[in-house]
Amino acid sequence: MRLATNMLCLLLLLTCHVATAYAAERVTTVTLGHGTVAIDNTTPAAGDVVTITVTPYEGYAIEKRDILAVVTIAPGSAHAPAMAAPAVGYYLTLDGEQPGDTSLQASYTFIMPEEPLNVEVTAQFREQTVTGLSETFTALRVTSVQYLDINGRVSKAPFPGINIIVTTYADGSNSITRRHVR
Repeated sequence: MRLATNMLCLLLLLTCHVATAYAAERVTTVTLGHGTVAIDNTTPAAGDVVTITVTPYEGYAIEKRDILAVVTIAPGSAHAPAMAAPAVGYYLTLDGEQPGDTSLQASYTFIMPEEPLNVEVTAQFREQTVTGLSETFTALRVTSVQYLDINGRVSKAPFPGINIIVTTYADGSNSITRRHVR
């Protein structure tokens, strides 16, 4: 009986601790897609700068416009309108620049509003569209060009007359063309 009472007290203590820890979080995250969202401070005071770091998984991207920081106002709060729904709120403006490559990690900040408000950060990652152009241009990057005349001499510049041009690309392939130079 005493063991059961001790276990029940321990369970209640843990439950109260978890509920208190959860209630203390003023900034929470929701991820809609393939990536992670990290908050540097989940219990900021009013006026603190909070940093959001978003990291897309491989093959995914995120733009600044895909991240929303929504302030939720609890009913009965001094900030809530008289006839507030269960929770009303507004959007915060995020500071920070969008990197040129949306598949890279990016960080944005906002200033924590006055208490007793909470902020929910939502991020939606998008699948990247692969065009194949980067692979095509990489594969066709020229690494060397050689000119051969009709006697078989090799040069880096064209000879007067007929030239055979051998172009070598980064992927190891070659192309051979013929051109008359005056």
